[in-house]
Amino acid sequence: MAAARAGKTARWGTFRTLAAAIRTAARPGSPSMGDRLAAVPRLIRATFTGEYHGATKGRLFMIAAAVAYVVSPVDFVPRPRRS
Repeated sequence: MAAARAGKTARWGTFRTLAAAIRTAARPGSPSMGDRLAAVPRLIRATFTGEYHGATKGRLFMIAAAVAYVVSPVDFVPRPRRS
């Protein structure tokens, strides 16, 4: 029971964080999505050269792995067959 409640709390926390990020991104004068996407290669380069300490190589790898998993047609965790 407590584990289910903790899962719901974590899920709502994720939604709140996502909503706050969307509100921040939609403010007048904030960078557009294109500007943000154009900054990704600079972020990666700065992380690997050590200029930026806000992200680690491990974090970048995990983000890339998550994106690859979402866009990949291969399912690494097979679904159970229905009979």
